[in-house]
Amino acid sequence: MPKFLKSECLILLVFSFIFIEIDVIETARQ
Repeated sequence: MPKFLKSECLILLVFSFIFIEIDVIETARQ
């Protein structure tokens, strides 16, 4: 169970990182 929670947290981190990257690219494009 804790292992599943840990992987879920990792996925959340990856998604937030991707979102930040997209935001930075969009800001640089303007």
